[in-house]
Amino acid sequence: MLDKSAYQLILGSASPRRKELLAYLYLPFEIITADITEESREEDPVKWVEDVAIKKSVAIFAQLNFEQYKNPFLITADTIVCLGQKVFGKPQSHEEAKKMLLELSGKEHYVYTAVCLKTQKKQLSFVVGSQVQFTAISNELLNLYVATNEPMDKAGAYGIQASALAFVDKLEGSYSNVVGLPLTDLIKKIDVFLESQGQWRQYFE
Repeated sequence: MLDKSAYQLILGSASPRRKELLAYLYLPFEIITADITEESREEDPVKWVEDVAIKKSVAIFAQLNFEQYKNPFLITADTIVCLGQKVFGKPQSHEEAKKMLLELSGKEHYVYTAVCLKTQKKQLSFVVGSQVQFTAISNELLNLYVATNEPMDKAGAYGIQASALAFVDKLEGSYSNVVGLPLTDLIKKIDVFLESQGQWRQYFE
């Protein structure tokens, strides 16, 4: 069992969506990011996204000042959209966003979020998948949505928590996972990671 002492909770992500989701745990946390290329040599999408989440964790830990963060607890994550084995990253242009959304239109795809938990003593990573069914997207809605610039910082060119919800016909699995951080799974994994028997919040207060 780990020493029961207060951890300094750090979210290793600049995503406002992950920031909002982690805040639902009602714990104080800071945000620290590292500028890394979100790439992997892994071919399997699940292994790919997990590898990227781990790389983010390693990069952030390498730059921490351990005089300031004496007992850091770092959470990093990465989210991808997959159609079969094809991985959709973030679009680089409006045209690429339209192309991605048209490929997903009327089809079932998967959203995988990998999460890495890391302290100075140990590390744990896991991946959660959700199944999303898109309706057929009309050209009018597609053009209006892309014009908002909303797709530009999102894997698969959409965010389920905003107006792209109009494209979603059905969802199986964790909603928060599609947004970018699978909250219920995260809580369970933190509890296991800390061997806290349901008392995990006390490690951060």
